[in-house]
Amino acid sequence: MKKIAIISIIGVVVFVLLGGLGKFFIDAIYEKRERLITIQEEIQKMEARQQNLKDLEALFGEVQKREKDIENIFVSERSVVRVIEALEARARDLAISLRVDSASLPTASATRGPEIQIRLSGSFDALYRYIKILEVLPFQLSIDVLHVSMSDTAEEWSSTIKLTVLSFMPQL
Repeated sequence: MKKIAIISIIGVVVFVLLGGLGKFFIDAIYEKRERLITIQEEIQKMEARQQNLKDLEALFGEVQKREKDIENIFVSERSVVRVIEALEARARDLAISLRVDSASLPTASATRGPEIQIRLSGSFDALYRYIKILEVLPFQLSIDVLHVSMSDTAEEWSSTIKLTVLSFMPQL
């Protein structure tokens, strides 16, 4: 009986030790599971941040593209020369002689944009096409004065045009 009692006590002690060891492993597994859940949540947050950064970069690219489009349409004090260069380039394309008589920036209280007066000479057809091209330039212009006259030779025509840049923003 003594042997049975000792075996029973050893069995109970082993069972208690196995139970304690099992509880230790279950607690360790639960702790690792909680850590794994935390790591998965962090990974999801990082993926969301990366996606947000990609979306932000795409949006920034669109904003920069639109900014370039706006800069091409609107004229500022710094870019009035760009208008004159565009006028000269169109004149060269049509083999027209162009001379800029005057160009002036508006005053601070003015509601209109810069005024440019140009003198052209060339064939009537080329002058007509040049005037039509003024309507499709990327910036808006107002033709305030247009005077066309025939020179001494029937081949040569001259024109004086006074333009106002309507798409003007002083602080662009």
